[in-house]
Amino acid sequence: MRDSKFYILLQTGLGRNLVYVFILLNVNICFLFADDWKSDSITIHPVVESKTPKVKKKIDFILIGGAGMANSGSYFDDFIGIAPAFNIGFEIPFTKSHIFSFETTYHSWIGKAKTSSPVVDEYYSKVKDDIYSQSGLSFVLKYYIGSVDSRIRFSLHLGAVASDDPETGLDLGLGIYFKVNQNISIQLLRRILSSGISIETNLTSTPNYYLLNFCYKL
Repeated sequence: MRDSKFYILLQTGLGRNLVYVFILLNVNICFLFADDWKSDSITIHPVVESKTPKVKKKIDFILIGGAGMANSGSYFDDFIGIAPAFNIGFEIPFTKSHIFSFETTYHSWIGKAKTSSPVVDEYYSKVKDDIYSQSGLSFVLKYYIGSVDSRIRFSLHLGAVASDDPETGLDLGLGIYFKVNQNISIQLLRRILSSGISIETNLTSTPNYYLLNFCYKL
């Protein structure tokens, strides 16, 4: 019976079918593993755009203004002595750290002459009677000592001054800053001017300044 053709065909058919089933199972398993591998290895990460607006770089602009007194100039001491003064200007820092900056300032004083003299009329502008004045425009570079976030900072400046005197001279200065908040600071300034130097006498007609300034950052 086992040697009959029907049994041989049956046995052969079952064997072939088993082979087919085994192959199909392996192929399906491979596809399943392939799908799992794709899902694990290929992951799409959505790009989330930041909603925070970009901060545009801007140049700080600092307004400066205040008042004080003029004194200690060679001719000035002899003919005027002490006079009230004021100044106004602006400053532009070169960087955010505000270590170096450029400043231009208009400064002026007005006072009463001690005595009449041709020297007074020569170097100073007469307002009326014995009242005289002198104005100047300074262009200086400033260097700061201390961090921009510090409560107290110091500054040194050096530049040129053009005054009512026909000659142009130097402007030296030392400042102390007291920070009130992020935008406002108070400055105590000593401005030393040297315009109007006479070659014969080595005397200067332009006085120096003590100033109390308020600085406001726009």
